[in-house]
Amino acid sequence: MFFIDDPREIIIDRGKIILTLIRSLYRGLPNDENIFKKPNPKNIIAKAKSQQSRHKVTYTVLFLATTTWVFVASNY
Repeated sequence: MFFIDDPREIIIDRGKIILTLIRSLYRGLPNDENIFKKPNPKNIIAKAKSQQSRHKVTYTVLFLATTTWVFVASNY
């Protein structure tokens, strides 16, 4: 027989299980289909293009910020 001295142990174990389930759902469960599925080249290209456009925006903002800073600093 299995006896539990403290009933709080059950609650703690249940809490840990629920927390791990929530974490795994948040991170995304490893699906067997996703692991063995071939990558779709269209999705990869679309992700790369969106990342490239984000980098363009970042570099444009950095360029504008530095030129503005240089312009303001040169006027003083």
